[in-house]
Amino acid sequence: MRPIFVIGMGIYVILVVILSIVAGRRIKDAKGFFLADKQLGWYLIAAGLISQAVGGGSTIGLAAAGYTLGMQAWWKLGPVVLGVLIMGLLLARPLANMRQITHPQILEDRFSNTARTTGLIYYLAQSISSVGAQMLALGALLSLVTGLPILMSAALAGVVMCIWVIFGGMLGTAWGDLVHWFIFVIGLIILIPLTLSRAGGLSHVLTAPGLKHGFGNIFNISPGVAIGFVILTLPSIFVRQAYFQRLLSEKSAKDGLVGTIIATIIMFPIYLLIPVIGLSGHYLFAHIKASEVFPSIAINLFPTALGVIFFAALASAIMSSAGGELLSATSNVTQDIYVRLINPSSSEKTKVRVARIVVVLLTIVSFLML
Repeated sequence: MRPIFVIGMGIYVILVVILSIVAGRRIKDAKGFFLADKQLGWYLIAAGLISQAVGGGSTIGLAAAGYTLGMQAWWKLGPVVLGVLIMGLLLARPLANMRQITHPQILEDRFSNTARTTGLIYYLAQSISSVGAQMLALGALLSLVTGLPILMSAALAGVVMCIWVIFGGMLGTAWGDLVHWFIFVIGLIILIPLTLSRAGGLSHVLTAPGLKHGFGNIFNISPGVAIGFVILTLPSIFVRQAYFQRLLSEKSAKDGLVGTIIATIIMFPIYLLIPVIGLSGHYLFAHIKASEVFPSIAINLFPTALGVIFFAALASAIMSSAGGELLSATSNVTQDIYVRLINPSSSEKTKVRVARIVVVLLTIVSFLML
């Protein structure tokens, strides 16, 4: 048990929950719950898009890939940055004028009910599995400082995430994302130079003789494999309900476009530098598991005060991604199943009440999948 880390995390959780409750007081209908009444400014759009793109896989997972594969690990997730930019350039304007709440609704209006049903099945499977993966990542992280079993820690994380989304909806989630990413970016700005300094400097990390040949070279990858990663990763952005939902919540096309551009500017160095953190693990730890490199650097390498900041930064990144996916899946169940098939004449208050119940049920389902 690391009491200081637990106290720091407790303060962070209380702040996020209070922010969510305050934001949630403005919710009056389903559009307010799921799309924040289409009033998200560019700064909330940017925070939301980053939160969906950078979660457990893009922090702990990408650092682990950097530890085992070197800088070529960037190609696994780096194309996401270009995908987000293209999405903003192509869709910010049309999505600003749409009245739909979910992507399956858009698919039905443009194509057919079959397209809607197919999209709904995919989105639910993707979102629920993603929420479960993020909960597991949070559980592993919390377990390091609480000493509790990973699944118990994941359950605690799920409770916090559930409360955050239930009370705040899209607006509370968006403001929470802004807080999360302020913490995360500040944490990275401090952590990366300190980590590199401990590991002997950037040049040493990328070119030291002890590394496998080409580990420090981002282009040490065959063109075919690199193109394959781009083909597999970049288009996935266009079939993610959570991304669409952020842009559907934009106040204007300009807010969506500016938010997207800022998100890509921030995301690019994040995806580039996190594999460097993974590479640093070769010089900072002996016989460590790849998945433990980033958490170990954040928690064990620096004085306690800095460690708490780094730990909160890492936890906040994962929490943001999980919350957005949970809200996304909730909108699909509420709008595309309950309202569409069960109770088309339901009142706005009923839709919001059902949505909050669905948040709880989906959190439980995601946890059981672990």
